[in-house]
Amino acid sequence: MNRWPDRRWLDLVGTDHPIIQAPMANGGGVELAVAAIDGGALGSLACGILSEDQVGQQATDVRSRANGPINLNFFCHRMPGDADDQAWVALLQPYYEQLGIEPGGAGPMRLPFGESACLAVEEIKPEVVSFHYGLPAQPLLERV
Repeated sequence: MNRWPDRRWLDLVGTDHPIIQAPMANGGGVELAVAAIDGGALGSLACGILSEDQVGQQATDVRSRANGPINLNFFCHRMPGDADDQAWVALLQPYYEQLGIEPGGAGPMRLPFGESACLAVEEIKPEVVSFHYGLPAQPLLERV
């Protein structure tokens, strides 16, 4: 029996404990979300660097392995303008040559919540959707 004095969160979300597993991009994932749900907490998936298909697959994996609420978390930031990285590439060029490698592109993009992410949410129907660095545009938020 849970002795938490205020059951509003527990009843609203459907967890056994008032705990939200942090959605950590590149640090969490399916295994951690499943473990959190199995422990009675709200399991979370960090969706900011995932494609719509990846969000759907990870949510399906969690739901096939755990019985409890899931949170999908997204970034809501403004994308910066294009950066000129030529000076950095030039500075590091001797190392590229020494190691026999080509300068690489940027890592995975942390994209803000948009149409494709909203479609994934509509299909998955998670119990909780959370955002950080702001909120999405009002029309998207209404769909969530």
